[in-house]
Amino acid sequence: RSAVPVKTLPEEDHYMQLNIVPGVKPAHGGQDSTRNFNERARVPSLKTYLAVKSAAAVIARAEDGTPEQLVSFEMNVKAKAEDIRAKTKLYLLPHDHPVMGRGAGQASAEPYRWQAANEVTPSILEASELLTLAESSQDSAYSTNAGFGFNAPAGRYVYVSLEKGLEAFGGYTLENNYEAILQVPSYPHDIEIMQEGSILSLSGSQKLSLHARGTDRLQVEVAQILPSALQHFISQTQGDIRNPSFTHWSFDKEDIAHIDTKDVKMAYASAHASQYSTFDFAPYLKEGRKGIFLLNIRGFKDDKYAGDSSQRFVLVTDLGLLVKRNADQSRDVFLASFRSGAPVAEARVSVLGRNGLEIFKGVSDAQGHILLPDFSGYSRDRYPVAIVAQKGDDYAFIPYDRRDRVLNTSKREVFK
Repeated sequence: RSAVPVKTLPEEDHYMQLNIVPGVKPAHGGQDSTRNFNERARVPSLKTYLAVKSAAAVIARAEDGTPEQLVSFEMNVKAKAEDIRAKTKLYLLPHDHPVMGRGAGQASAEPYRWQAANEVTPSILEASELLTLAESSQDSAYSTNAGFGFNAPAGRYVYVSLEKGLEAFGGYTLENNYEAILQVPSYPHDIEIMQEGSILSLSGSQKLSLHARGTDRLQVEVAQILPSALQHFISQTQGDIRNPSFTHWSFDKEDIAHIDTKDVKMAYASAHASQYSTFDFAPYLKEGRKGIFLLNIRGFKDDKYAGDSSQRFVLVTDLGLLVKRNADQSRDVFLASFRSGAPVAEARVSVLGRNGLEIFKGVSDAQGHILLPDFSGYSRDRYPVAIVAQKGDDYAFIPYDRRDRVLNTSKREVFK
């Protein structure tokens, strides 16, 4: 393989004819070539080499997570974003085609599907709205990619024109106008629980902070796991316990929980504006009910599902559990209060087997500690699935052997 550089590009396109005659000797031995090779290659000019590889209307996230509508360009040569923006015009096309529109009295909920740039005539541009393009954060930098913010109704169509004369790095110029039809993307209907973890302090506010976009109502499904079915919740789910999934289609939260649904109204301002609210667990913790919850939150707009949801397992408790597995397979359990940080003494600690029956029970000492024996010989119905702690009406647990709850601090034996 070899290459011959072209020192300067010509003013006009040229074509290079390459002819290789028989008799070329291989560099690493072998037979000489026996055939003619002929190839014709285009040598672009300074005016014709620069091209727009693609244009798109996309949703991008700002540094604070706010979604923005962007019209983006990918060039084959680096250019300054400020130069591209100066040559770009973006028009919001009419909702209905002025000639091929719907008949009188017909509903026009869906916009006309503009498909080709040659549909856009001067009269259609006059009926269109010229949109403002926001400055790029990298206006003065050379790049093959550039994006500019705009604001338009989701689902509508825009006509984008990049005018000829754009100059790129190296002196290349755009010889012809670039035109395209793009559909405006919808803003994401974000639904998220703002806290990262899965534990709320029983002595705290007992509230979760919620964040959403593009909704006027959140539907919160509260599945309160029954303590008597805790072993099934652990053994029949997989993945991160913060967002578990059931392992079989015929067994779900309906089999192990009391389920309630509550609507949370959201203050809708715009499709991309952030909305905040809270969900209070206090009403679900009365009459000795335990704080083991699986929440599923769905967003709605105008009573239609907005297409996004969020699930989180939440344990409302003041009992913190730390379990240390020893070399002899016994386990040290330490209990501490989230409220005070002090050890929790005289808490009832048990280990549940796969069938829900206790295979061990005991009481924590003054240091909040209890030693669990080795259960490695237990199997089938007596296989350990959960370590449970109770003090008064407070209830907490930790899965006995679940990978996402393990912290490996050392690969070596620790000597006292």
